[in-house]
Amino acid sequence: MPESRQIQNRAPEVVYFGHIFSAQGISPEPAKINDIKTTEVPIDTSAVRSFLWLTQYVSRFIPNYASITAPLRELTKKDFKFEWSDECNQAFEQLKRT
Repeated sequence: MPESRQIQNRAPEVVYFGHIFSAQGISPEPAKINDIKTTEVPIDTSAVRSFLWLTQYVSRFIPNYASITAPLRELTKKDFKFEWSDECNQAFEQLKRT
């Protein structure tokens, strides 16, 4: 293929599935971080699942993600009574700060 027809991508960064890929490495997209930080306290299991789904995008950047989310994941189990505890609130707030 002639060189003039080759596609060259020299973009300094590429946004793909909530991540920014650049010469410096991979980082979370600021819009995703903002979405996490502005999330309201979940009021039911569905809202907890949505929040966990959102944080999953940036889980690779959160040390001990599985441990932090454990109390929230408990709320999503089948036949588990939804009861927002202090432990759940701490996990939620820690994820929002990270």
